[in-house]
Amino acid sequence: MRLRSFRLRLALLSAGSAAIGLLVFGWAASGLWWKERIGQLDRDLETVGYMLASRNLPDDGWEAFFRSLQGVLGEEKFESRFLLVSRLNHGVVYQTTNWPENLSSDAYAASEEVFDWVDGPPPPAGPSGRPKRRPTLRELGDLSDEERRRWRRDGIARRLGIKGGVRKLQRAQFYTAADVGSRFRIGAFGNRRYHLLLGADLANIEQEQRALQMTLATASIGALALIVAGAWLLSRKALSPIAALTDATRRVSASDLSQRLALPNADREFVPLIDVYNGMMERLERSFHQATRFSADASHELKTPVAIMKGTLERALTEAPENSREQRVYTELLEETEHQQAILQSLLLLARADSGQLTLHQERFSFSALATDAADDAEMMAEAWELQIERSITPEVSVEGDRGLLQQVLHNLLTNATKYNRPEGTVSLVLEVDGADAVLRVANTGPGIPIEAQPRLFERFYRVEGSHSNRDEGIGLGLSLSQEIVKAHGGQIRLLRSDGKETVFEVRLPAAPHELK
Repeated sequence: MRLRSFRLRLALLSAGSAAIGLLVFGWAASGLWWKERIGQLDRDLETVGYMLASRNLPDDGWEAFFRSLQGVLGEEKFESRFLLVSRLNHGVVYQTTNWPENLSSDAYAASEEVFDWVDGPPPPAGPSGRPKRRPTLRELGDLSDEERRRWRRDGIARRLGIKGGVRKLQRAQFYTAADVGSRFRIGAFGNRRYHLLLGADLANIEQEQRALQMTLATASIGALALIVAGAWLLSRKALSPIAALTDATRRVSASDLSQRLALPNADREFVPLIDVYNGMMERLERSFHQATRFSADASHELKTPVAIMKGTLERALTEAPENSREQRVYTELLEETEHQQAILQSLLLLARADSGQLTLHQERFSFSALATDAADDAEMMAEAWELQIERSITPEVSVEGDRGLLQQVLHNLLTNATKYNRPEGTVSLVLEVDGADAVLRVANTGPGIPIEAQPRLFERFYRVEGSHSNRDEGIGLGLSLSQEIVKAHGGQIRLLRSDGKETVFEVRLPAAPHELK
């Protein structure tokens, strides 16, 4: 099962939400900017368009009049403007050379609404359809003082030597047109005689918009990176109570259930979780101590009656007639009593280990000698079952610990290797030094341990299904007891391998710092 990271999901969720917000903001900002720039362009076109439409010019006077506006618009703006003038029912009378070739003039018409022109372009119409105020000269663009005076006195038409002016104009209508990959903004104007189309290329505005969008995209990427980093750091801070809970849980062991979580500065959302954890640990500690105390007390109380029973059976066995039925019954009962006595002894040791009260009689001794003695005892057991004992014991390997308990570990491993072996099989015992560890390996050639059973080998009272043999059966406590003894000595016991040909158990213990003398 693939595990998901909550912190990563939180950071990605923040990044996704921020990305959507930034996209919406960028789209809205770009749209508003475009609307403002188009509005500004429309106002510029409207200023010039009404100025043109207000003149009653002859057909051949439009070019001169349009060129005279270069000083008003400025050279850059003037070059980007184009004009088409058509007289009603007579067709086109003037068209600038930069008019888009494939752009049809028939598709664009001025509004049917007519208003009175007063000394310049009208402001945007109000709700009543009439201008809100009298226009100012500032709306006409940059003019010198002399031009302003001449504008007031004679107007542009008189300056060009053209008499008269038109007072009734059609309100402007604006369109966006496209031609061969380019886009244009066109304003349609009119009076009683002429229809005028004044346009401007949108290439510069589109370039400015692309630059704005690129700036917004670059800033958004940087902001998104900061948001992701901030969300990652904030999620770490927010999940610190969970990390503390994980560390406290990791430190929990059967020998120490007193771990409690104390986070006085935790957020109130985590307080119920912390309280539940502490309450659970308190109940678990109380229940575990009760169970451990019961096991220890029961084992201790039963030791005396079992010992009395064993002594009584031994005395009765010596007094029973040879080869009698009573002797066979007493022998079976004595074996069962010894079996129960071994169980009680193991349970008592495990209870002490669980409560952290397993007493070790520490001494430095020769682990090599202990392994040799254990191998000799195994040879006596193996003779009856026609097994071969192989040994490879490095001399003068010393450890510090409880000789009696470690002897029990060796006895348990060799007993299992002997009991669960094939006929005429082999039991091997290897002792060597690996760095700072004394390493003991016990192997046999019996049937392999099923893979599904291997993780449970060191559980108490667990026995592998199908492992029962005709030899003396154990009680399922040998490996778990050996594990507790080895752990108490700061070592490790594990199943190294079991492949059907050979099963190997390994014990690692800290070697004594100096050779035993």
